[in-house]
Amino acid sequence: MYQKEFLHLLSLPLASNKKIQLFKRSCFKHIGKYLSMNARAHISFAKFIDDVDEQTGVPKLLDSYHEIYQQIFLRVPPPVIKLQGFGYFEHGPNYRTIYAAIVMDEKTTTWFDFVKQIFSIGNDFNPHVTIARRISTADFNKLWPFFERIQFEDSFQIDFLTVLAKKANDKELNYQLYKQIPFAGQYSA
Repeated sequence: MYQKEFLHLLSLPLASNKKIQLFKRSCFKHIGKYLSMNARAHISFAKFIDDVDEQTGVPKLLDSYHEIYQQIFLRVPPPVIKLQGFGYFEHGPNYRTIYAAIVMDEKTTTWFDFVKQIFSIGNDFNPHVTIARRISTADFNKLWPFFERIQFEDSFQIDFLTVLAKKANDKELNYQLYKQIPFAGQYSA
């Protein structure tokens, strides 16, 4: 047995991902390399670490949960998610994260509250699409005046819950696609 880390997220459709990638490239032009600059646009939910059988590569507990998730999500259609403008998180005095803000109307809030229950996520969960993660405050101060002025809007619907996996505690490995769990009205990949 060994351990793997599983990340559950919503990947944005290609057209919306391209729009977010333009913002990421613009950030790179102004501040150089930063965390998340090459990451596909997504909304992340939860990370879990599970023991994995070395011969089969099957997680000890999570595969059972994924079967339950699939039964639930096949009955629950996702909302149309709307992005409007930008926001940021503060990580102490030295770091900030810039993100595209999700419009939390009643339907979207209800859906994300439902997902929080499924994944046992606390109330501090703030769904968002990261643009520049954990950049220095100095880099943030260069970028934020531009983001404040941009009138950005987009909307999309998600077809799948994406599950990525990598060996636990390995900082060098990137996540790889483990599985996709379809939402109502979609077919299994």
